[in-house]
Amino acid sequence: SRTFDPPPVEHVVGARFGSVAELVGWSRDEDGALTLVWKALGTSDVSDSVFVHALDAAGTILSQRDSEPQAGARPTTSWIAGEYLTDPIALEGVAGILRYRVGLYDPATGQRLRTGDGSDFVILTP
Repeated sequence: SRTFDPPPVEHVVGARFGSVAELVGWSRDEDGALTLVWKALGTSDVSDSVFVHALDAAGTILSQRDSEPQAGARPTTSWIAGEYLTDPIALEGVAGILRYRVGLYDPATGQRLRTGDGSDFVILTP
């Protein structure tokens, strides 16, 4: 099912990744489970993957996950401009995580999508 109404988020981001998606925001529950909220900017020709790195204070990756949105159920090739998608992310060992690094990339080439400021990721800080 598709939704064109923005779901609530705990933290607003507003970062655009190329012409594919905007990371609207994110939430984290008391167990450390992360939920990303994406807004489709268009349909991608490539089935992009989401990467999430849980980082400690020094920037060391403590846990990570790479997958298509919604654990493969909603690849970016199925998105329609203007729709919102919630993407729950399960990470191991996330107690005490200070921040997350998040982005989108083409799994065939490893090429990351760029944000408006030229970066290839955003940092999420609770």
